[in-house]
Amino acid sequence: MKLPSPTKLLHSLDREAMMTVAARFAVMLAGIVTSIVTARLLGPEGRGLYFYAVTLAGFVTQFGNLGFPSANTYIVARERDKLRALTINSLWLSGLVFAAGAGILVSVAGQLDVPIAVLLLAAALGASNLLFMLMSNLLVGLQRIAQFNIFQIGYNLLVLVAILCVALMFETVAAFLTGSLIATVIAALLAFAVLARGFDLQLHFDVSVLRPAVRYSLRAFIVTLLGFIVLRGNVLILGHFADGDELGYYSVAAQLADVVAILPISFALVVFPRLVRQDVGRYEATWRQAKLVAVIMLLVCGIAALLASLFVRIAFGEAFMPAVPIFYVMLPGMFFLGMSTMLAQFLGAVGLPKKIIAVWLVTTLCLFAVAGLLVPTHQGIGAAAALSVSYTILFLLMSYAVVRQARQERKKSSSQTFDDLPEILS
Repeated sequence: MKLPSPTKLLHSLDREAMMTVAARFAVMLAGIVTSIVTARLLGPEGRGLYFYAVTLAGFVTQFGNLGFPSANTYIVARERDKLRALTINSLWLSGLVFAAGAGILVSVAGQLDVPIAVLLLAAALGASNLLFMLMSNLLVGLQRIAQFNIFQIGYNLLVLVAILCVALMFETVAAFLTGSLIATVIAALLAFAVLARGFDLQLHFDVSVLRPAVRYSLRAFIVTLLGFIVLRGNVLILGHFADGDELGYYSVAAQLADVVAILPISFALVVFPRLVRQDVGRYEATWRQAKLVAVIMLLVCGIAALLASLFVRIAFGEAFMPAVPIFYVMLPGMFFLGMSTMLAQFLGAVGLPKKIIAVWLVTTLCLFAVAGLLVPTHQGIGAAAALSVSYTILFLLMSYAVVRQARQERKKSSSQTFDDLPEILS
C-alpha cells in the first residue's frame, strides 16, 4: 500500500475531523484529570470498584440503546424532518433504560458483591449517558459538528468539576458516581434543549418514526453491543480472577488506550454522515480515509509507547506503574481497532449488511476464548493480550467484509468489472 507523503498527508486532513480530534483531546485531558483524582483519592482498590461501576453503567447504556444512537445519526442524515420525533423518543428510551437497568442490577446484587447504592447509581449513570449519546448523535447526523464538539468538551468538564467538588467533602465511590451522574444529566438536558428549540414539546412517543429504522437500529444495536463487549468484556473476566489492585492497573491502561483511539473515532464521526449522503465513490473514499488514519495512528502509537511510563509515574504515581506493561500489550489492538472503525463506516453507510454482525460475533467469541486462557494466569497482561488479538482478527475480517460488500454494491449499480483491492489502494 503506497503511503502518502507528509505534504500530501497534511493537505488530506479534514478540517472538521481535526477540530473533532482537538475536542476529543480536550475531553481526554478532562478524563485523565478525573482518573487521576479518583485514583489518588480512592487508591487502587477504590479506583478498581469505581471503574467496575462505570463499566456496569456502560453495559446499561449498551444493552439499553437498542441501536438508536446509530439510527438517530443515519435517519436524521437522510431525513431532517424526523428530528423532532427522534429527539422526543430519545427521552422515553432513556427513562425506560434506567428502570430496566436498575431492576436487573439490583436483582443480581448478591452475585456482583457490590453495594446496592453503587448499582443504582450505575444504572442511573448508564441511562443518562444514553440520553446524552442520543442527543449527540442527532447533532452528528445534522452535521452540526461544532456544536457536537462543544457539548463533548462541556460535558467532560462538568464531570470533572462535579467530581472535584465531591472530593472536597467525600472520598467514596458512591459520592464520585453521584457527581458524574449530576454532570451527565445536566449535559444531556442542555443538548436536548438545543435540539428541541422551536419544537412543540408534546412528549408523546412517535411510533411511526421507528418503522423505517427498525432494521437498521436492531443491526446497529447488535454491532455496538458486541463492540462494547469486546472492549470491556474482559474487565468482567479480570474482575472474577484478579483483585481490586489489578483492576485498578487495567483501568489506567484502558484510559490511556482510549486516548490512542481518539483519532480514528473522530474521523469516523465526521465521515459517516457524508458517506450516508454519498451515492457514488463511497468505497474509494473509505479507503482513502483509512490510509490517512493508518499513517497517523502509527505515529500516535509510537509516541504513546515512548511517553507512557513517564506519564503514569508523574500523573498516577509509582503505585500504578504496573499499568504500563498492560498498556504496551494493548497498543497493537488499538491500531487495528482504529483501522476497523474507519472501514466499518462504509458498511454503516450502505445499511449495515448482515456480514458486519458476523464479523463482530466472531471477534467476540475470540476475545472470550483468548481471555479465558490468558487472564487466570497473566491477569491484566492477559486481558490486554486478548484484546489485541481480537482486534487484529477484527481488522482482517472487516477488510474482507468491506471488499465483498463493495463488489456487491458495484454489481447492483452497473455491470462494470470491479478492480481488486491492491489496485484500488495503489
